[in-house]
Amino acid sequence: MVVENINDALNDALREKLKKEIIYIFENEGSRLPEIMEKFKIKRAQAQRDMATLKEAQLVLFSGSKKTGKYQQQDKLYNKLRLSSN
Repeated sequence: MVVENINDALNDALREKLKKEIIYIFENEGSRLPEIMEKFKIKRAQAQRDMATLKEAQLVLFSGSKKTGKYQQQDKLYNKLRLSSN
């Protein structure tokens, strides 16, 4: 029971952090990894893991070259967020 409560708390914290990252990417119409690292005060490896999680969930995509590319919201997420704000 205690382990389940800890896992739930950790999952909730992770979801909140990822939500904030998605919102940041959405509001800035895309973000580069260094910008995400600076905004959320996280190391490169953590930022890469977070973006991999969001990519796997099909919430963001990476476009451009490795050096100058940026993470952007998926079109279906963009449309859903845009419609819900109207």
